[in-house]
Amino acid sequence: MTSVVLGVALALATVGLSRLLPISQTRRLFAVLLGAAAGVYVGAAISAAGSPLTVQVAGFAAFGSMAILKSPWVLGAAWFIHGGWDLLHLLEVIPTTLPESYQLACLAADLVWGVLLLRLPA
Repeated sequence: MTSVVLGVALALATVGLSRLLPISQTRRLFAVLLGAAAGVYVGAAISAAGSPLTVQVAGFAAFGSMAILKSPWVLGAAWFIHGGWDLLHLLEVIPTTLPESYQLACLAADLVWGVLLLRLPA
C-alpha cells in the first residue's frame, strides 16, 4: 500500500509542477516520461539473465510510438496501457527483476497521469 501512495504522491507532484508549463510542454514532458517508464523495464531486462528482453524492447517501441504522436488522447491512453503493462509484470505474465514496490508505484502513477492527459484541452 505504501508503494501505491508513493506512486500517487509522485504523480500528483509531477502534475502540480506541469501546471507551470504551457500545455504543449506538458505533453512533451509526459511523452518523455512514458519513454523513460518503458525504458526502465528494458534496463531491468538487460541486466538480468533470462529476462524477456525482446518483449520489453517491443513494449518500449510501442510506448515510444504512442508518445511521439503528440495527441493528448493517445498519450493519455498510452499511460493507461502502460498501467496494464505494469499489471502484467505484477501478475508475472511478463517476468521482470524490478521489485513489486516499483511496479505498484508505477501503476499508480500511470493511472494518475493518464487521467491528467485525457483532461488536457486539445
